[in-house]
This record gives sequence, C-alpha cells and structure tokens, in this order.
Amino acid sequence: MDKEKENEQEKQKSDKDVLIVTDNQTGEHGVVSGMNSKGNPIKLPLRKEYSQSFLQFDKNGNALDNFFSNFVRQCKEPTRFGFTKTTTGVLERLFAGSEEAKTEIEGESINPSNYINNKNKKKMEQNPNNENAAQQQENKHQYQPIDETKVNWADIQQKWGVTRDQLEQSGDLNKMLNYGKSNLITVHPAFGGEQLETAARLSFKKGEDGSVSLVPHLIRRDANLEQEYKGHTFSEADKSALKNYGNMGRVVDLLNERGERVPSIISIDRQTNEITDLPVRRLRIPEKIGNTELTKQEQDMLRAGLPLKNKEIELANGRKFTTTLQANVEEKGVEFVPRGNRQRNGQEQKQDGSQQTEGQAQDSDGDGSQRQRRPQWTDDSGRTRTATSSPSASGRAWSSPTSRSATIWRARPSNLTECPTSRAYPPRCT
Repeated sequence: MDKEKENEQEKQKSDKDVLIVTDNQTGEHGVVSGMNSKGNPIKLPLRKEYSQSFLQFDKNGNALDNFFSNFVRQCKEPTRFGFTKTTTGVLERLFAGSEEAKTEIEGESINPSNYINNKNKKKMEQNPNNENAAQQQENKHQYQPIDETKVNWADIQQKWGVTRDQLEQSGDLNKMLNYGKSNLITVHPAFGGEQLETAARLSFKKGEDGSVSLVPHLIRRDANLEQEYKGHTFSEADKSALKNYGNMGRVVDLLNERGERVPSIISIDRQTNEITDLPVRRLRIPEKIGNTELTKQEQDMLRAGLPLKNKEIELANGRKFTTTLQANVEEKGVEFVPRGNRQRNGQEQKQDGSQQTEGQAQDSDGDGSQRQRRPQWTDDSGRTRTATSSPSASGRAWSSPTSRSATIWRARPSNLTECPTSRAYPPRCT
C-alpha cells in the first residue's frame, strides 16, 4: 500500500499544469492549446482525442509565466477570459471515468493580471536594482531584422565560397536578413585543405552580443527522430506524422537557449530533412485564403498544429481545389500539405519520381487528359532532364534526390512560367 502511495506521489510530481479557459461573453470553455495573433487563447474541447494538443506547462519552468505575460500584453480584452489551472494527471483520470476527477477539474482559479503583478513584485523584491527590467524585456520582443553591417562577408566567402552579390541577385539575402533560409545553393566548404562542392541552405544567426554568423543547413539522408529534440521525445505518432506529412500536427513545449519551455510546432525541412521548430506566438494564421474564409474554429485548429483536411479553397483568380491545410515552420504560417508521401531530398520518389502538391496546377494535353507540369533541368554537360524532385521555384541549384553525391542540376528559367511547387499561402515566386 505504501508503495502504491509512493508511486502516486512520484506521478503527481511529474504531472504538468494545464489551463482551462472560459469565455465570459459566450460561456464557452475548453483546454488552452495556444494563443492567436490577437492574444486570445485558443481552446480545444475537453476530450481525450485532443489531449496531445493541449498546452502543457512544466511546474519547475517559467512557461506559464511567459504565457500570461504575453496574454496580458497582447489581449485587448483580458477580463473577458477566466482561467483555471489543473494537471495532466487529473485530466487522465477524468478521461478514464473517475467521478473524483470531475471535482478536481475545477482546479485553481487564476487572474492573469494579478498573477503577473505578483510575479513581478517578487522579482523586484529579490532584485531591486532592475527597475527597468520589464521595459528591457518588452524591447527585446520588438521585431528587428538582422543588421547586415555585422555580417563578415569576406569570412563567409573564404569558408563557404558564397558572395553577398550572389545571395542578393538570387533573392535569398532578404530572406536571410529576416531570419529565413536561402533556397538550396552550391557552397564550397574547405576541409583538410581541400575545396569541396555540395548543396546547402543558408541562414544567419544573431548572437547575444549582437554578432552575426552564417549557419549552413546541409542535406541529411533522414531526420533523426530517435533522438530527443530540445527536451521533447518523439512518440510513434509524432514520427509517423513527420515522415508522412512533414509537420508533427500538435503543439509541444520545447527548451530554448535560455532553458525556458516554449510552446512550439515542429516540421521537417523538405529540402534538407532538418528538424525545425517555431514558437506558436510567431505563427501567422490568415482569416482568409484567396476568396475562402476560415472559420474561427478552423483557425484555432491550424494554430494548434492540427491538419485541416479536405478543405475546398477558391483562390482570388477563381481557381478551386481541395487540399489539406496545416501550420508549417518554413512558412511561419499555413501551407498546402503535399499529397501522398512528403517530398524529401535524399529519398527515392514513388514510381516516376513525381509528386504533386495539393492544389498544384496541371496542364491539359488537348485530349481532355491532364498532365502535371514538370520543369526541365540541364546539367553542366548540357544534357536535358526532367526533375526527379521538386526544384526551387526560383530556378536555383538543387541536389538530385536519387544520388547520394552532390550532383547539381540547374534550372532553365524559360520553362518555369509559374510556380508549380509553391506550397505556401499566399503562393510565392521569387
């Protein structure tokens, strides 16, 4: 009996906090799964099938503090919402049919403003010299692109064989200065006194001291989903979703560089097979795609990482198609999820290697049949080939997925009359 009690106490220690939110205007309530762009909490039904998408807070971390700080700062009507704190353990017992859990679910009522004020008061008492700490923290959250004057272009050219003009002409420089990645380009790293050639995506990383360094994202054969990622262990469902669709499909707490747990989504970079993540607060979920409006429930599902399947979309030009929408790290918002097995560099494609993005344009052969438009590529010897995987829409260098060597194919821009591989909304051509 003592052993059972001891096990129960250990389990309670490992339980995480969960928030139940009530909209005081509508009376609707649900479990918090994130926060939308207006600062309003996203809620999901209190049902077991949604439990993996519930926002969970480590009792020993400060993720709950961060959530309420962002809520009070961003929400225009904070008094409209009421919060109750409970635990994952209580919810598990509730879903198992425990009558006792129904009483426990009422949990601890929290007033966000009072919660933050009390936390700040304690911090000031512990560190009275930091009177401007709150203002300094606020300034950190204001968007600032990377300062190009901090970039050491001579060093980058020496180490990677990449020039500023090359990145500017391709349109990649603007992406990189705004915390994005370049498309796959040819780089020439030096190893052991030899200059090699391979393909990689590039990004900039800003250090705490303001310095800027170049980060190469080399092509991986597969994403390593067996290893823990920023404090998260991938479940079998997580692995399956990432391998098949490129997006994990739920929000989880990830450890940032300061050791804080931040609610985030996870995706696989389809060009390099790198595992990537994005804080939920940085997700941009549109209210409308083309002529198609998204309901509040659909927006909340997307913000929680869930796929919105079989959604009929009508673009501004009147074109209609059915697709799956889902939040994606690369787009920092919503993408049209590729149909079938996800597009992966370094992986054999099914049948003839083609793969169509849902909603992708098709050409007519004139006999009423439809064929997918596939760009042509030429290698350095001048041979023309049909691409075996989706190229960059800009026609820049791409690594052949059927070869383990870094064979580079270059697009013939005259064949690319539109962006057949664009997955993002809004579709992009660079």
